[in-house]
Amino acid sequence: MNPIGADNNSEPDAVLMSIKEWIQDQTGIRFGPEKIPVLQSRLESMCLRYGYKDLHAIQNVISEGKDNTILLKIIESATTNHTHFYREVEPLEFFQETILNSLKREESWRIWSAASSSGEELYTLAMLTVEKYGYAFTKNNVSFLGTDVNQKVIEQAEKGIYNNQRVADLPDTLKEKWLEKVALGNFSIAQELKDLCTFRSLNLKRYPWPFTRTFHVIFLRNVLYYFDEKTQSEIVNNAYEVSQPGGWLVTSVTENLGTFKHNWKKVRAGVFQK
Repeated sequence: MNPIGADNNSEPDAVLMSIKEWIQDQTGIRFGPEKIPVLQSRLESMCLRYGYKDLHAIQNVISEGKDNTILLKIIESATTNHTHFYREVEPLEFFQETILNSLKREESWRIWSAASSSGEELYTLAMLTVEKYGYAFTKNNVSFLGTDVNQKVIEQAEKGIYNNQRVADLPDTLKEKWLEKVALGNFSIAQELKDLCTFRSLNLKRYPWPFTRTFHVIFLRNVLYYFDEKTQSEIVNNAYEVSQPGGWLVTSVTENLGTFKHNWKKVRAGVFQK
């Protein structure tokens, strides 16, 4: 691939910055100075993969706005999806032991993993609910939704196949019950658990969100720190609007909501209630 900008009047940095600004505008994801080289590397790899000459060609696609497929590929290249089963155990235990106990048994519960990546979190929430209330109750009374801006990881979530590293922290009892060994040392989520979970593509920055019913529990973990503060505030407050009275919001224990105004009441680190 030719050096970026080799045959174009625009400076390479200006082209890269232009693409960065577009990604932030579309998704709210920000790239600090230390992450610019990572973004450049990902975009250049994308050029090689899809036959684009350089970043100028990508910039032209953005300007024209005609090729929706490649626009999605740009966003996919820019987003980070590092996750595994049982990431941050404490919020998961609080979900099973306290949040589920607070929900009214006579209601149908709606649980949303709002940045579900490749599905590990949502499948874990489904496992924990089944372990507590049984499969029949869960199937008839609980809906599990996972969303992500990256269509590629949504497809991975729907397949439900994970390598040994992704499932290493999952307790053995859950592995034995809900995972099946497949080729090349990978594991597949049991079909019964897949049947409980629905995955859809959703850009959290594009509001209003397409929901007709509110949620009892919203997981928004390990994603807010990718956004600027304005977008963080919008997402957190929009989550409040689509939650049930008394509904729960679970963020990462390291993500602080105290820097902007919101109506959630803090229960403990990373856990809030409406």
